[in-house]
Amino acid sequence: MKRRGFIKLCSTAAVTAALSPSMLGTALAAEPVLYKRAKLMDRAGKPIKASQLAVGEEYVFHYPYNSTPVLLLRLDKPANGGVGRDGGLVAFCAVCTHQMQYPRKGDANLFNYYHTEKSSAAERSGVIVCCAHNSVFDPAQGAKVLGGQATHPLTAIALEYDAATDEVYAVGTRGQEIYEDFFKAYKQVLNEDYGRGQYKTLVEGQAPVSLLKEFVSMQVRC
Repeated sequence: MKRRGFIKLCSTAAVTAALSPSMLGTALAAEPVLYKRAKLMDRAGKPIKASQLAVGEEYVFHYPYNSTPVLLLRLDKPANGGVGRDGGLVAFCAVCTHQMQYPRKGDANLFNYYHTEKSSAAERSGVIVCCAHNSVFDPAQGAKVLGGQATHPLTAIALEYDAATDEVYAVGTRGQEIYEDFFKAYKQVLNEDYGRGQYKTLVEGQAPVSLLKEFVSMQVRC
């Protein structure tokens, strides 16, 4: 089901970043775990074009399991491990590594990205913040921890970019995975949301992408 190996990315910027010493201590410093390949699709069933994603907007899809949310961001600058024409497209497992707070469909959400808005908890913008215990992560540096209770970076989702089509695929993960702990902690809720035992189904082929603000009922900022 899993195999280890290095991912050949189509983005030169991403390959350069993958060799950067600044990535040490982040999820991106780890060897990737490859899962089933899934093309990112919009709600109309059309392939997502990386250059059409809004800079600073929060998007969500599920990968590598159909119950594990991913925060997809297009930053306003090249990022370590970023793909796309500008090297700013990144994705991270949207489950906080502290106590596994996550965005649940139709529920209030404490896990958000602050683009130009300054987070009072982080005292800065350009960060992902989990307002449950004010854990702060830097998406431009492999989601490394900047503050709060978390001690590990978010798990990075390895993206493959097709420069010819501007399309994007999720292909694996980098960094410490907390999926089994997540499944154990939220087993009852996940069974309710996805059907008994179905929350461990692997995503393959396609991964639908939604705006985070439309996926959740409200976004709690801090």
